Amino acid sequence: MLRRQFSMLAVISMACVASLSGCGGGKSSPSPVTPTVAAIRPKPTPVASCPPLPASRPAPAAVPVTVAGLSVDGLQPDAERVVTTYGGRRHTLTGKVVGSIPAGVQLWVMTSPPHLQNRYLQGRIVPGRDGAWSVTVNVGRTDDQPQKFPDPVTIFAVSDPVGSYLLRCGGTVDQNPVIPPGLPFTKLGMVTIRKLTR
Repeated sequence: MLRRQFSMLAVISMACVASLSGCGGGKSSPSPVTPTVAAIRPKPTPVASCPPLPASRPAPAAVPVTVAGLSVDGLQPDAERVVTTYGGRRHTLTGKVVGSIPAGVQLWVMTSPPHLQNRYLQGRIVPGRDGAWSVTVNVGRTDDQPQKFPDPVTIFAVSDPVGSYLLRCGGTVDQNPVIPPGLPFTKLGMVTIRKLTR
């Protein structure tokens, strides 16, 4: 009799373990499982370097275009061409190209944080039929990193073969390679982003 009771208890215990339910009196229901979600922080964006500059890199001739209506995240620069915004790493730089871009000339955007003494390629400007354009600009390394210094953003023009060289550098929204010193370009406009934390 004792052996039969022990066997029954063993079977019941194994059934409880298999069902992950309680074994108390009355009906039991499975205990809810609450998933643990770890806080996800953005990883620093890898910073690559452009390949060596081409041996032939002529300075661009006079570029018969101007850049107007610059804004960052929809905010207009102040009298000192500074836009103050809050948080975040990625910001949207918009503007308008006035005039026709000559063949063999490209327009690009770069940042030059004074505390890093580097120039980072952001992206190429490709205006629409009305001249309007938009480029994503990265300020800082991660979304949760406060920016301690203003970050100048420069719109510039280059001529081939320098334009083809910048295309090989691969400046994208996810990676901003370091531009080596000595790159010839014509500056068309500038705005400084001052990022604050709330």
